[in-house]
Amino acid sequence: MKLIKSFFTDIKPILIFLIILYSLTCWGQLRDNNSYFYYNRGLEEYKTKNFEKAISLFDKSINLHPNFDSVYFRRGCAKQQLKNSLGALKDYNKVIELNTRFVDTYVNRGILKKDDFQDFQGASEDFTKAIELNPDDNGAYMNRGNVKILMKDYQGSISDYNKAIELNPNFADAFMQRGAWNIDISHNYKAALNDYNKAIEIDPNVADYYKNRANLMWSKMNDYQRALQDYEKALTINPLDASIYMNRGNLKEAKLHDYQGALEDFNKAIKMDSKDALSYHNRGLLKCQNLQDYQGASDDLNTAIQLDPNKGVFYFGRANLYSNQLENYESALQDYNRAIELEPNYASMYYNRARLKQRTQDNEGALQDYNKSVELNPKFVSAYINRGSIYYILRQYKNSIADFKMALKLDPSNKKAKENLEQLQNAFGDRK
Repeated sequence: MKLIKSFFTDIKPILIFLIILYSLTCWGQLRDNNSYFYYNRGLEEYKTKNFEKAISLFDKSINLHPNFDSVYFRRGCAKQQLKNSLGALKDYNKVIELNTRFVDTYVNRGILKKDDFQDFQGASEDFTKAIELNPDDNGAYMNRGNVKILMKDYQGSISDYNKAIELNPNFADAFMQRGAWNIDISHNYKAALNDYNKAIEIDPNVADYYKNRANLMWSKMNDYQRALQDYEKALTINPLDASIYMNRGNLKEAKLHDYQGALEDFNKAIKMDSKDALSYHNRGLLKCQNLQDYQGASDDLNTAIQLDPNKGVFYFGRANLYSNQLENYESALQDYNRAIELEPNYASMYYNRARLKQRTQDNEGALQDYNKSVELNPKFVSAYINRGSIYYILRQYKNSIADFKMALKLDPSNKKAKENLEQLQNAFGDRK
């Protein structure tokens, strides 16, 4: 009995240790299981776009399992959807800290850096890292192509789009992006149309594809009826997309001169999205330029600026209303100044401000603005003609003659330039 008692006395500490170890193991497994439980529930909420609820469940998962890389990734995705850019970036950084080979994280972080932080170099580096880890990631190539355009690496961008399509010949989005490149960079509209057609052939149920093709058809290829057909198709797929109505309104106003139809489309766009500043701006221009509803135009342009006070073109539109229709020159000058401050590389802004200064007898100020206008756009015929007139007023006849000659060189049929030049040459010859 003493031997048995001694045996149990000796083994008791070992049994206690094993029991504690087993309990800890079970608790750890239970903890991890609960972490996966909350993670999976979070995924379900994410799929239904209940992002805030998803984040709260991901938080619980992380509390139980602080080194769970996938849950940080999914929480970052949810934060990105909610425009919590800093929170998303922090989560993506944590994922990469835990797992440097998590490819999708580099892609998402690259998109975040490009769209929300304008960190184009950082975005490009992230997409490149994703490609290094997975050379067959066609999405990474397409996204790197997008950021290379912003970095003005146009050849690099088209190479990436081509590679994305090579890797996946059914990658409709890549065809759309390459189509946009052909419009904006190479101005090869036929190639752009081919790419848009291919994207629609691959996936005929995306409203944006038809909308983009419609924009191309009327703005670059003068096929207005086909553009209308594409807008109708886009609205069939997504009748709640305000931008389709706005774009169709632009077509009706600019090319079809269907001003009432354009107004109806702009009204629908604003009804669907009352916070879209561009729709108010476009409706305001329509009322100002074609419907002679100057009060309505003023109201719409004011609303556009209230919604987006950092858009130079909105101040430019209101300045034109003040200058040309309402003859409120002081307010017009203030708006032109603000427009140029926000967007200093638009020749037409300097040109219109110069016309206002010319109208108010500020000829020196007008001359400076015309100079800037032709600097930005050396083929701006009207700017040369108006500057030539200013030179004449300032008795700089040689410069005046030179400007009228340049206008005629650019537009040989321009009657105003021809008449002004003939009068000057008759009066002063080419020597003055």
